[in-house]
Amino acid sequence: DPEFVAMVKRKWTELKPKFMTVFNYIDDMRDEIKESAEVNNAMWPITEENKYYCDDYLMPYENAVDRLTEGVRRKIEWIDAHIDEL
Repeated sequence: DPEFVAMVKRKWTELKPKFMTVFNYIDDMRDEIKESAEVNNAMWPITEENKYYCDDYLMPYENAVDRLTEGVRRKIEWIDAHIDEL
């Protein structure tokens, strides 16, 4: 449906700048919750019985946040690279 595709492209153009602000938010929250994350991990350590379904729990906090940031960045880049293929 060409009309729908045009709407999706317009919406992406409109919303992408808002998505790009997430990187500043992640950086702000990285610093704000670092101590809380450390306390959380000390109180409830990860064990085989309660591990999550991703391997972030194996990473230091900073690496997990970097991984989140990179994942979001890759998704935005993917949409940019493929939006015109619709």
